Amino acid sequence: MRAQTTIDFAIGIAIFLSVLVFAFSFVPGILQPFELSGEENPSLSDRAADSLSQELLGSAERPSVLNRYCTVAFFNESNDASGRCNYDAGSPSAVLNLDTARNVNVTLNGNVTTSGSGSEQLCWTESSPANNGEPGLVERSHAECAGDAVVLARGDDIVDQGDATITARRVVSLHGRSVTLAVVLW
Repeated sequence: MRAQTTIDFAIGIAIFLSVLVFAFSFVPGILQPFELSGEENPSLSDRAADSLSQELLGSAERPSVLNRYCTVAFFNESNDASGRCNYDAGSPSAVLNLDTARNVNVTLNGNVTTSGSGSEQLCWTESSPANNGEPGLVERSHAECAGDAVVLARGDDIVDQGDATITARRVVSLHGRSVTLAVVLW
C-alpha cells in the first residue's frame, strides 16, 4: 500500500509552487545591481572624488589634505597650475578624464566661522578680517566672499530636470580646516 492521499499530493504541489513563485520573484532582485540605469556608474563619482582628494588637489603621501595653491587654482580655473599641480588646465570633465557629454559639479562646503550655522559653500580670500588679514576660507554668504574672492565651486550648475544625479562626498582638510568636497555627476 502506498499511503499517499490526495491531501498529501495537494500539500506537496502547494509547497512546490510556493518555492517556484519565490524563486521567480527573488532572482530579478539579485540581478538588479548589475543592470544599467540612470545611475549607470555610481563608482564614477567615487573615482572622481578620490582622484581630486588624493591626487589632483593633494598628494598621495598626504591623502585628503588639499594643497592650498592647487585647490584655489583649480576653482579659479587658472592655467598656471599645471607646472606645480598634478593636473592640466581644462574643464572639470577634462581634468577628471570624464566623458565630455557628462555634466559635473565640484564644490567645497563647510562651516569655518563661529557665526555660521550648517554647511555652506566656501570661498577663498587672500585677505580676510575674519582671519586677521591672512588668506583663508569664508562662507559664501559672508560679506568677505565678494570682489576678488574665489568661489570654491566649479562646473555646471546643478539643475533639477529629473535627471538622476550621482554624488560623492569626501571630508578633506584645506588650510587647516575640515571641509567637504562634493562631486556631483549627471
